[in-house]
Amino acid sequence: IDQQKFRRILTRNSAVPLGVGVLSVALFIGLIFYLLSVLNWVEHSEHVIGNVNEISKLNSDMESGVRGFLITGDEAFLNPYEIARSRFGSEVDTLSQLVSDNPAQVGRLSRVKALSAQWNEFAQRVIDLKRRGLDYVGIVSAGRGKNVNDEIRRELTDFTVAEQRLRQERSEDARSTTLWSVAAYLLFTLGVSAMLAVLGPPELLHLSDRPPQVLHDQVEPAQPIPPLACPRHAPPHLAQPPPGP
Repeated sequence: IDQQKFRRILTRNSAVPLGVGVLSVALFIGLIFYLLSVLNWVEHSEHVIGNVNEISKLNSDMESGVRGFLITGDEAFLNPYEIARSRFGSEVDTLSQLVSDNPAQVGRLSRVKALSAQWNEFAQRVIDLKRRGLDYVGIVSAGRGKNVNDEIRRELTDFTVAEQRLRQERSEDARSTTLWSVAAYLLFTLGVSAMLAVLGPPELLHLSDRPPQVLHDQVEPAQPIPPLACPRHAPPHLAQPPPGP
């Protein structure tokens, strides 16, 4: 038997499946880490969208509080306005830090913060006029406050739409990568299995047919044992034939 060839075949048929297994584990671990990364980004988008919704709510609370005070003159309506105004700037700053990797989103939040400062100047002016019993209707009717607030809502809406689009893209990337990775892994596994099935058994069968012939060639034919001859000068008692019955 060609021992070297036999060892090579045996090593290949043992090492290839082991290598495929190790590679499969590595690919699986890499895919898991990638999916975890994508899921973290999706969760990040969800967090960002929740924060911008909270900012939109604060903006609505400020507008509703000022409107309620102007209509009724009741200072209690200004409580939501004061609370929302104290939180609005810090919430925008926190959200800006969350999206610091996205300059377009940071720019939108910067514009929102600047517009909110303008609107608060308008709100403080009309509140002061209302408290002093002066005419505030003309300023409100001019539409300056409404136009600024409309710009704030537009910027927040664009921000939300952009973040929802990013979330959708990340989810689709994760889904697509998973499908392609599984398909590539299955094709690779089938290809290696087919290669082993085609190349391995014929070589092993070829080697298995050789041992009987080799063994037959290596065993020498048995030689007949020659009869024992008596020495020429044997003792008399050995030279005489044995007595009959």
